Amino acid sequence: MASSVAALPERSEAATGASADFVVVGAGIAGAVIARLLVEAGRRVTVVAGGGGASHAPAAVVNPVRAKRGKPVPDAALALAEARDLYRRFTRLHLGLYHRVPEEARERWERNLRGSGLGHRWQGARLLLPEAFWLRPRPLLRALLSGIPLLRDRVLLPEPGGVWLASGRFLRGTVVWAAGAEGAGVLEERPALTAGSLLLVAEPGDGGIREVFHAGGVVGGTYRPLERFAEPVPTAGELEELIQKAARLAGRP
Repeated sequence: MASSVAALPERSEAATGASADFVVVGAGIAGAVIARLLVEAGRRVTVVAGGGGASHAPAAVVNPVRAKRGKPVPDAALALAEARDLYRRFTRLHLGLYHRVPEEARERWERNLRGSGLGHRWQGARLLLPEAFWLRPRPLLRALLSGIPLLRDRVLLPEPGGVWLASGRFLRGTVVWAAGAEGAGVLEERPALTAGSLLLVAEPGDGGIREVFHAGGVVGGTYRPLERFAEPVPTAGELEELIQKAARLAGRP
């Protein structure tokens, strides 16, 4: 971190860029939602993002139940309702997700869901969550960020009152850090990181989940721990893993 500071210019009027009430670092869904809510509250906001790949998977599920254990996330019903009410203002939601639950796990799932407040019903071996949903992130991001200044620049260092950018400017404002895994490297943090792959398929899916999900034309995904952020590169065997899990989701041996 010290070397980054040494490379920065002295702050001056020439080096100082624009100012805003809030500088949101990161243009994925988290950053875009925060920026939109701040703008709706009447604040001046600038979003800074170095690239254009954040939250750009072709499809994403908003699923309140952990697929491996059948356990709802904390405050699942409230969180799902809040997400649904927010996202439906900006994009189309595809309502209804189902989990394919092995027979030996059904009792545990029923016990976990009891008292959660989540609407659900069984359809044979499938547990339907009618108010859960999947969506397409790219149209959502475009709508959330519409009309909000978006600066394509890389953040070198945040400090009290703003951020230094790779272009040499200092952007003033209260910093909101929503830069995900890549941003953790700037802060020299070592959070738990997970990478993975998605498989694009011709057959559209209706939001099924078992180890992987099938929504739209996407089967996803694999999950691999990473020590530090790096551009994802598929590893040997990931395609076969996705195909095998998709077959189990479809109820095939």
